[in-house]
Amino acid sequence: MNISYIFDWKGSPNTGVPQKIDDQIKIWQKTNCKVKLYVIVPRKHSKEWENKAFKTLSYNNSLQRLWSRIKCSLLIMQDKNINLVYRRYSIWELTELLTIFLIPTVIEINTFNKIFFKNRSFFFYVIYLLQYSFVSKFCLGACTVTEELRALQSYKLIQKSSVFTNSISLAKFNEQPVENTGRKNKRLSFVFIGSDSFAWNGLERINQLAKSFPSFDFHIIGINEKQSKNIFSHGPLYGEKLVDFLQIMDFGISTLGIDKLKLKQAAPLKSRTYLACGLPVIGAYRDSAFPQNAEYFLELKYLINSNEIVNESELLGFINKWQGKRVDMSSLSPINNEIVKKNRIDFFNSLINSNKK
Repeated sequence: MNISYIFDWKGSPNTGVPQKIDDQIKIWQKTNCKVKLYVIVPRKHSKEWENKAFKTLSYNNSLQRLWSRIKCSLLIMQDKNINLVYRRYSIWELTELLTIFLIPTVIEINTFNKIFFKNRSFFFYVIYLLQYSFVSKFCLGACTVTEELRALQSYKLIQKSSVFTNSISLAKFNEQPVENTGRKNKRLSFVFIGSDSFAWNGLERINQLAKSFPSFDFHIIGINEKQSKNIFSHGPLYGEKLVDFLQIMDFGISTLGIDKLKLKQAAPLKSRTYLACGLPVIGAYRDSAFPQNAEYFLELKYLINSNEIVNESELLGFINKWQGKRVDMSSLSPINNEIVKKNRIDFFNSLINSNKK
C-alpha cells in the first residue's frame, strides 16, 4: 500500500505529535507500506524537517501557508501511485477538498471539532459546518482516538470509522519491572508536559492541586506557569533530556481540562510518555485505552468542579501506593505502538477493499 501522509504543523519535529507520527510511519513501513510524509511548516522549522519528510513545504506568513497547502494538494493529485491519503482533521481549502473527492482519504479525529472551531471563531465554525457533510460523505474513513469522539460524528462517518487510541513506542524505553526508585523520603514531584497554554490543559486545576498540597512540588514543562511557590516552570524538553527529567519525577499529570471541549474521555500523548517512563498518572477523565480502575491511573473526577473540596484521601491513597515505585511496562500493551498501528493498517485495507466493491 502506498500512503501519502499530510501533516500541517507549526513546530519542531521533536514535540509529541510529530514523534507519534514518526513512530507510526516506521511501523507502517514494517508492514510493507510505502509512506510519503508531506509536511507544511513555518520556515524557521523547515531545516529540522528536511531529513524526516518526503516533502517539506514551508512558509513565513498566512498567505504563503495557504499556497503551501495548495502546492501540497497539487503534488498529491499528480502522484499516480497513491492508494491512500492520511491526514488529521482540519478546515480545508478547495484543492484539499478536491483531493478528498478524487483520492481515497482517511482522516484522523483527535478532538471534538465542532466545539474546537466554535471556540476558535464564528467564521471557522460556519466553515466547519459547511464542510462537515462533504467530509462525511466523501472521505473513505476515519480514525478516532476515543469511542466518545467516534459517537459524536455523523451517522455516515460512524459507519466507516474505527477507534485507535494514541499510543507510544515502548521499545524506545528500557523494559523494567516495578521497583523502588529510592525517592521515598524526598519531596514528591509531579510533572505536566505542555507545548502551549490550551484551555484543555487545565492549568488552573494544577494550581488548585499545588495550593491544596503545599508539601508536593509541581513541575510544568514547556509552559510558563507560576501561581504558587511550589510550581516550577521549565522550558521545552525533548528526547533524552525529557526522559532524563521524567526519571527523577514521581507522578505524571494528564490533561485536566478536556471538559471545556464538551468531552468526557481523553487519550493524551503526555500520559503515554509518563507511563513509558514508569510514572503512574493522575488525570480527571477516563482514558479510552486503559482498563477501568487501572492501578497505574487515578481519575480525579472532583477536579472538574473547582468549588468542590479536594478529596485528599483518594489522592493520598494513590500516592502511598505508588510512592517510590515505577509502572511495569508489561501492563501497558493497550498503548503499545506495535499493536495499535498494525491494527490501523488492517483497517485501511478493509476500507480500500470495501471501496473496490
